[in-house]
Amino acid sequence: MSQPTLSAAPRPVLWTSAQLRWAVAQAVLLASLAAGLLLLQFDYAGVLFTHPLGRKVLAGALGMAVAGFAIQLAAAAGLNCWLPPGDETRRGLRAVVSWALGAVLFVVFYLPVVFVLLIGPASIHIREAITNMP
Repeated sequence: MSQPTLSAAPRPVLWTSAQLRWAVAQAVLLASLAAGLLLLQFDYAGVLFTHPLGRKVLAGALGMAVAGFAIQLAAAAGLNCWLPPGDETRRGLRAVVSWALGAVLFVVFYLPVVFVLLIGPASIHIREAITNMP
């Protein structure tokens, strides 16, 4: 009696190492920007932690960052199921879709967080100066 042979189908890859490195790089860059801003100009950036509006804006930015990373990883997993890595016949389409997806997520989720870190304290100072005018 012969044993049936099992063919091992390749397992779909959830994330490639490049996709994970890109997500980690974005998180490290945001953390480095925040830490550098706090270390170099605490009086300026500290308003994000001490002012009530600063805390709300910072919480919103943190929520945007977490949502962006979650959506990025989910979209990468979906992309890898739809266009598996290593499929040479659809390599060009995969590259275009991957770059377009990365660009949209970068603009929608990453840049607003950078904006909050860099411009948020100034906008809070301006708002306070305008509301306290006689």
